[in-house]
Amino acid sequence: MALEIYRATKDFPESEAEILQAEMRRSGITIAGKIARAVGVPDAEDREKSLRLALRSANELSVRIELAKDLGYLEESAADEIGNQVQRMQFMLNRLLYKNRRLAR
Repeated sequence: MALEIYRATKDFPESEAEILQAEMRRSGITIAGKIARAVGVPDAEDREKSLRLALRSANELSVRIELAKDLGYLEESAADEIGNQVQRMQFMLNRLLYKNRRLAR
């Protein structure tokens, strides 16, 4: 997903390079990084924290995608494709959080 975000945002206006473009890219990287961290953490509480941070970044990315589409920086098809990926990621993160809570009991 992070690569898709980089590709989709490469043609953003220069004025957005340090704002919306950078935030979208950072969100994509953060999601992947926090999931990777959660996988390597044996402690359920730390794993939960990493997964929650990944979910928060996914939620923020979802809003930024809509904003970029509404501003005309992202084509509708690209925004929809990335948006669908983010929705799938949010679903998976919620499931992982649920399973993590059940295992922690």
